[in-house]
Amino acid sequence: MASDPLIPINTPFKYNIGVNYESWGNGRTGYSITADIDQITQYFGLIKTFHDVAVGTVNPNDPIIDPTQQQVISYVVNTANVELAMGTLNNALAQGGFGQPWAPGLMTSSNYTDKWVQMLIDAFGSTAKVQAHLKIILLGNEIDQNGPPPGDPSFGAYKTWIPQAFDNLSGSLSKYGLASIPVSTTIANYGVSNAIAVNVSAYIESHWSHAWVGGKPVVFYNQYTQATSQGPMSSTDYAPVINYFESVYQQLHGKIEPFIGETGYSTFYSQPNQIKVYEQISAWLSGQYQNGGKTVPMFAFDAFDQPSRTPPVEVSFGIFAEDGSHRPTGLKPGLTLPSWTKLPISISGDDRMALFSGVFSPGMTVDGGDGTDTLVLAEPQSVDLSAGKLVGVERLEGSSGGDIVKMTAEGLIAFDFIDLRGGADLLDIISGPGGLPTATTAVGFDAEDALNLQGVLAGRAAVNVIKGAGGVTLGIGGLDLQLVGDFSGGDFMTVARGVGVDAHTLVTFERFLPRLSEGVQVDASSINGVTNEPFLTGDGVVRFVLELKSAVSAHNNTLGVYKVAADGTIFDVNIVFFGTLSVPAAARTVSLGVPGNNEKLGFFLIQDGFDHYGNLSDNLSFVTPGTTAPADFGGGVPPILRSTALGSLTAAPIFHSFATLNLGDANQVLSGVEPGGRELQIGFEDLPTTTGDNDFQDIVIGIRVFPDDQLLV
Repeated sequence: MASDPLIPINTPFKYNIGVNYESWGNGRTGYSITADIDQITQYFGLIKTFHDVAVGTVNPNDPIIDPTQQQVISYVVNTANVELAMGTLNNALAQGGFGQPWAPGLMTSSNYTDKWVQMLIDAFGSTAKVQAHLKIILLGNEIDQNGPPPGDPSFGAYKTWIPQAFDNLSGSLSKYGLASIPVSTTIANYGVSNAIAVNVSAYIESHWSHAWVGGKPVVFYNQYTQATSQGPMSSTDYAPVINYFESVYQQLHGKIEPFIGETGYSTFYSQPNQIKVYEQISAWLSGQYQNGGKTVPMFAFDAFDQPSRTPPVEVSFGIFAEDGSHRPTGLKPGLTLPSWTKLPISISGDDRMALFSGVFSPGMTVDGGDGTDTLVLAEPQSVDLSAGKLVGVERLEGSSGGDIVKMTAEGLIAFDFIDLRGGADLLDIISGPGGLPTATTAVGFDAEDALNLQGVLAGRAAVNVIKGAGGVTLGIGGLDLQLVGDFSGGDFMTVARGVGVDAHTLVTFERFLPRLSEGVQVDASSINGVTNEPFLTGDGVVRFVLELKSAVSAHNNTLGVYKVAADGTIFDVNIVFFGTLSVPAAARTVSLGVPGNNEKLGFFLIQDGFDHYGNLSDNLSFVTPGTTAPADFGGGVPPILRSTALGSLTAAPIFHSFATLNLGDANQVLSGVEPGGRELQIGFEDLPTTTGDNDFQDIVIGIRVFPDDQLLV
C-alpha cells in the first residue's frame, strides 16, 4: 500500500476528498442550496457542513433542525452517491462569549443530546437513512479558537465541557440505534502549547468507539498557507502546510488519524495565486492517489465565496464561480481539480489487507496489485462485496466470529481460496444473468457455516456431494464448490425456496440423528432442538410430507402440527396421529400440505393424549393463557391448546418442537439429517427434560419436501 503515513488505513468516507459548504449563504442574496449542491456534486461526492440546530428558537433546549441544513440533508438523502460530514454549532460545547459570560454548551446535557439525535433522525427520515448518508458528526468548529480562551475563568471548565458533550452525544447515538456514527471535532492549530487541542485529541483517542472507522480514532485539523507582508494566509507556498500535517501525525504518534478539515486559498490575494496553491494541493494528493488509490481525507474550503464575512480575506475562499444572482457557473476561471475527486476510493495493497466493519461501500475498489493477496475481515461483519470491485485479490479470510459475506458468483470464482474461519458464517452468492458459472473454487467451511445461492433453486437430489480427503465437493449445475473441512457424522441439506426474484437455496451441513434407544439417555450435546428451521419454512410452492419413523413409549402420545405466520401468530392446528403407538404401516406417511410464503411448521406432542382425549377433532387452536386470542410465537409463555367443543385442554402436558413455547424454554426435541440429506428427522421426549429419561425416541418423525430434485437458475 501507499507509504505516506497521512493516508489512513480506514476512512468513514467512500471518497478521498470533499468540500466545505456554508449553507447560510452569508451575503449570497438569492442563492439556491439545490443549485449549489448540483454544482458541487459535479466534482465531489462528499460534503461537510457547519450547522445543526436553528438559531433563535424559543427554547434552545428543544432543538429544531436549521432550515438550510434540512435542505442539505434532504438533497443528500435523495441523491445517490453523496455523503455528508455534519458539524454542529460551537454552542454545543460552550455558550456565551462576545462580551457575555461563558456557560456550558448545550450538549453537556444528555437530555439535550437525546432530543438532538431524535431531531437528526427526523431530519433524515429514519435511522437507516442516517446510517446510509451521514458519515461523521463533528462537535463545533476550530474549538481551540471558539471557546473560553486561556486565562478566562471558564477555560478550565471548558476543557471538561467538551468531553461531556462527546460522551453525551455518543451515548445518545447508541441509545437510538446510531452507534456506528463516529463523533469527533475540528482543531485549528495543533501544538503542545495548545491545551484544548492536546487534551481533546487525547480524550477522543482514549474514548473512541471500536465500532467507528475500524476502531482507529480520527480528528480533523485545519491549516492554511502562512502569512506574508500581504496579510494572513497569503503565501503561495503550500509546502509548509504539508509539513504541518506531517508534524501533527508525528506528534500524535500515529495513534490518531489526522484528517484535513479545511484548507485552501482566498482569491482576495488574486485568482492566479489561488490557482497556484490548488495546483500544489492537487499535485500532493495526486501523488498519494497514484500510489494506491487513496489520499489523506481532505475538505477544500470553501465551495462558494461568503460576501458578508469579515475580515475581507475570509470572503473569497470559494472555488466555484457565480453569476450576479449567486447561481453557480462552474469552477473559478483557471482552477482545475484532479479527475479522480468523485471516484470511489480504491484500496490497493500487497499480501494481507484488513477490512473493518462499515469500510467497504458501494463503488469501492480493492486492488491487491501483484502477488498473492488476501482480504482479511478484521472483525465480525456483514459485507457486500458485490457492491464494489475486487482486483488482484486471490484469497478471502473471514474473522474469528460470525460473518455475512455477499458476492456475485463471478466474484466467488475469482478467489483461489475463501476461508470463512470461526463463527457461524454465511456466504451469500448472487447468481448472474448467465446463471452459475462452470468453474471450481475452494472454500474453508465449518459445520456451522451456511451457503445461500440467490437466484437458484437447487433441490437436494440435484446437488452432487462427493466426499474426499479433507472435505467434499458440492456440484450445483456447472459450479463445483470444494468445501474444506470435517464433514463426517452428517450430510448436506438444501432449502430451495421462493419464486422469481426471491428464489434462493440455502445449503447447510447437518449432523445425523444420534442413535436412540428406549431408556438410554442422550448425551446433552446432542439435544439440539430443530437445527434446520429454514427447512420447515414454506414458500407457497413446496409440499411437506411427514413419516412416523418410530414410537416407543409408555404413553400413547398424540402428535400435532401447526403453522406459524410471518407475524408470529400460531394457526391451522391439526392432529397428525391421535395415538402414536398404534398407527398402521400404511398410515404412517401424511401430507402436511403447502404452507404459504414464510409460514413455519411447528409440531407438538400431547403426553398420553389418546388416553386423555381420544380422537380429537380438528377444531383446535393455541391461545394466549387467560384469553381466546391466538397465541404468538414470541409471546414468552407456553400457549394453551383449546378445542371448540371441549374448551381448554390442560389435562396432559404438551411439548413443542419450538423450545420457546415450552416451560423454561426447554428443548423437548432433537434433530438430525438422514443420510442423503433429503429428510430432516426429529425425535421427541415425552417427559420434562428435567425429570425424564431423555431418550428422545418416544416419537421419531421424518420430514421431506417435494419437489426436491429441481435445478432452476
